[in-house]
Amino acid sequence: MRFVPKAAPITVALLAATCGGAGAAPAAPSATPIQHVVIVLQENRTFENIFHGYPGATTVNAGIDSNGNAVTLQPIHLMTAYDPSHQYKNWLTEYAGGSMNGFDKETLDYGSDPPADFAYAYSMQSDVQPYWDMAANGVLGDETFADHRSQSFAGHQYPIAGASGPISSALPNYYAAENPSGGDGCATVGTGTAVNIMTGVEDEKYSSCFTYATIADLLGAQGKTWAYYIPTADRDGAASGFAAIKSIREGPAWTTNVLSPETQFFTDLTSGKLANVTYVVGQFANSDHAGQTVPSSNGPAWVTMVENAVGASSFWSSTAIILVYDDWGGWYDEVKPVTFDAFEPGFRIPLVIDSPYAKRGTIDHTTHYMGSILHFIETTFGLGSLGTSDARSDDLSSMFDYTQTPLPYVPITSAASPSTLFHQNATRPPGLDRD
Repeated sequence: MRFVPKAAPITVALLAATCGGAGAAPAAPSATPIQHVVIVLQENRTFENIFHGYPGATTVNAGIDSNGNAVTLQPIHLMTAYDPSHQYKNWLTEYAGGSMNGFDKETLDYGSDPPADFAYAYSMQSDVQPYWDMAANGVLGDETFADHRSQSFAGHQYPIAGASGPISSALPNYYAAENPSGGDGCATVGTGTAVNIMTGVEDEKYSSCFTYATIADLLGAQGKTWAYYIPTADRDGAASGFAAIKSIREGPAWTTNVLSPETQFFTDLTSGKLANVTYVVGQFANSDHAGQTVPSSNGPAWVTMVENAVGASSFWSSTAIILVYDDWGGWYDEVKPVTFDAFEPGFRIPLVIDSPYAKRGTIDHTTHYMGSILHFIETTFGLGSLGTSDARSDDLSSMFDYTQTPLPYVPITSAASPSTLFHQNATRPPGLDRD
């Protein structure tokens, strides 16, 4: 993967002023049957944590600590009472200058009395079996990396914009890193710490309301549709990416395209409505975010519901369903990422794609990033480029075969009943948020 120097950021104003609304001359749409992309965005897991031991995937049984000792990875339940820290400083500690041996120095954001070397852990297969089944029915990417090195606020900007900055025109090299306090978006503006992506120094503050362009701008410029389903309780929170985009939060799209509750996704699908690009964000209790007392089955069951609903619908024949995670959550992973700058990219995260045209049952060892999803969308619909992480990322073409006979959907089973998944969002432990 070659280094691509950063170009000047594309803003909403620039999009409107050039090429009839497109920031760059749009490419011709790819000749594929895909007309719908559904992105299910979960939280805070490394690839090793979810897919440890998956046959054929790159995983290990032990890591190395800061003293050079081997640490055997331990199986744990997907849901733990403690939440590993995952601020930018924690990433730097674990990365250890490229030695990948600082995970024994990991701290907690929430909880107490974790086991020794708690970051060196993976989720029991029995807890994450639905994810393994999705991978078996689709294609699993085991060399996929988060585009950033921090928390969920940035982790929900990159899937829509390929960046969490610039935070202002005066600070073009600064990106939002740590989650803001006092608010999360344009409605209740919060303040967070920003990192200089060229030097790695966190010495500026940002306000959580931005004017940079997103994939929504490119889609709109080409007459394509989008939707972002988000729980009502999180509509203006850190997990609501578009809440921090001024043109969306203060414009009509906030009502027409950002939709709550998240279960409206099922209602719309049943009614024959599915946008060209759809993001689905579940409740905190269903997000796979550690540090909760909810059942470990919640997150996998939630994603199963989304996948099965699309698979059973008339849209299956023209859809790609993408399961991905916003950040690494502080958990161990052994694969060293290639560095683009001081903030990009982060550690490996899970990526699963299911589609009639996915290379079913295969493991894709191509290097992908969150920006690859944006590039895939841009290529599929002929949108041009945002010029952010999408520009240096591949377009996921190695995961598809558009010449194959379309595959039927294979339903996934899960341990939890759907009726149990939508009544727990108010029980967040004190002080724990979607970080």
